[in-house]
Amino acid sequence: MTDLVIRPLVAGEEELFESMPDPLPQLRQVGYADGIAGGGYRPENTWVALRSGRVVGRAAWVLPPGAVGASWLERFDLVVEPEVGAALLRAAHEAFGGPRVYYAALPAHWRRRPEVLADLERTGFRQLRSRVVFEPAAGSV
Repeated sequence: MTDLVIRPLVAGEEELFESMPDPLPQLRQVGYADGIAGGGYRPENTWVALRSGRVVGRAAWVLPPGAVGASWLERFDLVVEPEVGAALLRAAHEAFGGPRVYYAALPAHWRRRPEVLADLERTGFRQLRSRVVFEPAAGSV
């Protein structure tokens, strides 16, 4: 993991977070700048892994305005080896006072692709349970 830098963002670095192409564009997600504007994302709860100045991993915890409790991991994207993701999450968890349970959005058909779960486990996660989320079909509501 040569010249790897892992750190939280500072105010004004929103474009740095967005500079990494979205590895799962088929998942609808709130843009980081919109999350900052809405008050759910905060720079101190957003971490990046940089290699040669380029974002290769990112993680953002969110806690919407008015919500109570701890923030949760809303974005975790990685375009390099899973060990970088593990290091990124370990650094952030240490700063937050310890790891938490998370819900992960995985690529379609992940159950038929054992490498997806293996990569997730190499980042330090393990599967506790699985859930399915439905949304209304177009024109059905």
